Amino acid sequence: MKNTFSALIVLIILCSCTKNYKPDVVEITKAPGKPSGIPFKNYLGINVFEWDFAENNQTNVISEKRMDLIKSFGGIRHYLDWEKIEHTEGQYTFNPSHSGSWYYDIMYQRTKDEGLDILTCLKTIPDWLINTYPEDKRNNENVPAPYNLDKSNPASYIKQAKVGFQFAARYGSNKNIDPSLVTVNKSLRWNGDEANVVKIGLNLVKYIECDNERDKWWKGKQAEQTPEEYAANLSAFYDGNKGKLGKNVGVKTADPKMMVVMGGLATANPDYV
Repeated sequence: MKNTFSALIVLIILCSCTKNYKPDVVEITKAPGKPSGIPFKNYLGINVFEWDFAENNQTNVISEKRMDLIKSFGGIRHYLDWEKIEHTEGQYTFNPSHSGSWYYDIMYQRTKDEGLDILTCLKTIPDWLINTYPEDKRNNENVPAPYNLDKSNPASYIKQAKVGFQFAARYGSNKNIDPSLVTVNKSLRWNGDEANVVKIGLNLVKYIECDNERDKWWKGKQAEQTPEEYAANLSAFYDGNKGKLGKNVGVKTADPKMMVVMGGLATANPDYV
């Protein structure tokens, strides 16, 4: 009641003060100087999955109607589930992926042709990693490390950092990579299947995000990382903990120019950073 009464008094005062007020007439003119030249769409971004590009069930065909919608945005963030490109541990597939049969070469090439910078958010963990956890703790959003490893040790995240290397070697801009370090699973799943081919330095992706919402307290301790633990995770993913984890580990190890992006936070808390 006290706050309501105070607000009423303020309103009465304002009405009394403005009763005889006559506003000046202001002519609105064009602001001085040249326009920025930045398209409005560059202030807008969207999260997408690979199926948001596809023509119905044709995973190797881009839908022109959907592409027209995507082009309305200046920033594209692609949610890429780790399992899609490493369905079996150590067996990398991109075009087509052995999980879902997605053609990432086609998708990323088209976004580049349209002048769209795409940020790939490599997230979740594959089934072969989930299965290292006890049955009652299994979730694809668990920390990207095998169960019961030290979450503050960069070496615990070597598996994720290895897939980061393979992704950057293929879609980054560095063509001077030792071919012996780059691998794909060339096996065929059925008669008429398309085999994966090793490709290096396609220069299609500039940014990669290291997982997402690592402060996810609602999934339990097996899915949550402290700031220090996520820093260890980033150290491995970024450059293999300054190269200590091997020649085929870390995004920057494959492509020094690819930008590694910190995962988005679930809470707007600067203290985490």
